[in-house]
Formats: sequence, C-alpha cells, structure tokens
Amino acid sequence: MEYADSGDLLQRIQSCVKRKTKFIEKTIWAIFIQITKGLQSLHDLDVLHRDIKSANVFMNKDGSVKLGDLNISKVTKDGFLKTQTGTPFYASPEVWKDQKYNKKSDIWSLGCVLYEMCTLKPPFNGRDSDDLFLNIIAGRLDPIPRQYSKDLVTIIRALLKVNPADRPNCHEILEMECVLKNYEDFSPKIRFYNLLEPIKLPKELVLLSSCLPRPSYADSSSVFYNMTHRNHSKKLENTCGDYKNSNNDNRNINGQIKLPTLKSQQQLIVRNKIIHKYIENPSEIIKKLQNQCINANTSLASGQLLKPYCVTQKKSPFHNSPH
Repeated sequence: MEYADSGDLLQRIQSCVKRKTKFIEKTIWAIFIQITKGLQSLHDLDVLHRDIKSANVFMNKDGSVKLGDLNISKVTKDGFLKTQTGTPFYASPEVWKDQKYNKKSDIWSLGCVLYEMCTLKPPFNGRDSDDLFLNIIAGRLDPIPRQYSKDLVTIIRALLKVNPADRPNCHEILEMECVLKNYEDFSPKIRFYNLLEPIKLPKELVLLSSCLPRPSYADSSSVFYNMTHRNHSKKLENTCGDYKNSNNDNRNINGQIKLPTLKSQQQLIVRNKIIHKYIENPSEIIKKLQNQCINANTSLASGQLLKPYCVTQKKSPFHNSPH
C-alpha cells in the first residue's frame, strides 16, 4: 500500500473552489492521461473499476497520480456486468437504466472526472434522483470555461456519449490527435521497496533462528558507539564505586588513604573529583593532601592508614569531617 502525500483530486478541486482559482490546462492533461493509463492497465486484465470519481484519484507531490479504491471492481468473464453500483453523479446511462454494461461505463466516469477538473463541479446534477436520471440520460452539458482549448472540449464530448458504442476505449483515447498534442511523459520515477520475503518455518524449531532475516540498522557506527560508551560507563562505575552505599563509604584507596564518610551531594561530587585525580596522577594528589589535609608529623612511608583532617575549614571540602 502506498501513501498519497498530496491527498486526492476531490480535495484539490475543493481547494480551487475556496480560493476561486482554476486548474492550469497542462495540469488537467497530466492528471487525465495518467488516470487513463491506470484504467488501461485494469481493462487489459478485463477488470472494471466501476467507481471512478475525483475522490478515488490519489495524488503525490512528485506529480504522479494513482487510480485507487478497487473495492467494487470486478473481473468480467463475458465482458459485461449488470450489478447497479457506483456513485450516482459519475454513473453511466446504462447503469442508471439497469442494463448490462462493459468497459465503456468506466470511460463515461472518466469523462465526468475530466469535466469536473475544468468546471470544478460534476457534469450532471439535479434537484433529486429522478431529475439527475433525466439529465444523465439526455446527456445535457454546460460548456466548460472559455480559457480552455478546443482539445479539451473534443475529448469531453467523445467520452460523454450517451451511446456506449460511440465512446472510445483507453487505447483509442491515448492515440487521439488532441491527446497526443498535449501528451508528455508523466510517468513518475520508479520507487523500489525492499520488502521482506515470507518467513518459512522449518520442521525443527531449533533451526528457526537461521530462517529469520538478519538485523539491519540504519547506522551501525552509532550502535557500536552506544555499546562501547555503555561499557566504558560500567568500567568507570566499577572503578569509582557506588558511594551512595554506606558499606563503601569507608573504603581504602590503594591501601593508603581512608576517606571519611560523606553525606551531602556536594561533598560526594568533590570526593569523586579527588578520586579521579588520584587515579590519573597519584603523586600530585598526595602532595596536595600533604599540604591541606594531612598532619606534617605523619609519615607517608609508614604505610599506615592516614585520616585527613581540616587545617582550614573554609577551604577544605571536608567541612563536616571531624578535626
């Protein structure tokens, strides 16, 4: 299923009505020819759409047009159908008469859509269903605006013939002189979709993992970075320890310095900084501790556990420590 990122033709028509604007003739030809090509593909498969209308013409921002909503479409075995279905404003005279109809019924609906793009309203209307029926049977049409060429008038008259035998088929429409004159290659760029193939389950469930598709990530480098960053964080956590746990508050660092118990978050941050500095450059931190928190009479060479104390309470981060 595809997504029409520009809505449908009915929305485009309603937008023109609100803004009091008209379709450019080149745009009308582009939409009409693409609809005809889509209908031609269905008719080549003996499929009748049976509900062609502006609301079922889906549009994309790249200019491509798709004919959709095949809910009531049906394959014809002998070329004719009789079920009375479709939208009344776009239904052909033979459908209204409850007669057998063929592919030419879709051609009538195609002519109604083309007329609606020119006038911003359906070609046939009425006060009620009976009045609408009479107008469709008679084939009475109001003229399209004069700003459009005679080529549009010619193709509309050819499609909206009351007698279905007088209407051209899709192949004949695309070969008409008025169509070839305004024909351009409106084929959109082919878009390929990498769809997964159906997964076939093996008889032995042990082999199921070998049948599953391989994972595909948009950016494998970012996944690798996240994994390594997560592992690095775990290593730092293991190195520095969880200082929220009371059991680890009185731990020894390299068996030399015993840090006091810290309670506040600010003290915890300062302590982590000291630990990181100690790990990176132990000789430098030992000198700082000697000058600030360690008694000058205590010897570091003894290997005994040293208990820091505050020399100047304002400058020391351990202001809650015992003196």
